[in-house]
Amino acid sequence: MVKNMNERIKCEVCSLNEAVVKDYRTDPYTGDIATHYVCVSCYLLSDFWYWRLLEAQSKKQKIKVLREIYGRNWKSHIIKK
Repeated sequence: MVKNMNERIKCEVCSLNEAVVKDYRTDPYTGDIATHYVCVSCYLLSDFWYWRLLEAQSKKQKIKVLREIYGRNWKSHIIKK
């Protein structure tokens, strides 16, 4: 998937952080195993919040879900380098 090692992949769930892990989870709708490249913060989320965040379409909707998870401290989800 990555042609150039200097190229960074964004997390497929939150789209805010750099993806570092390939995550395998059971899709609640189909029952199949779904694979996504995710950041460490999304990897640690429970299945309920993981799928809820993945379903959010826009950045504004994703931030709304992150506020539900973390409250006012939703920026703690963003990994600083």
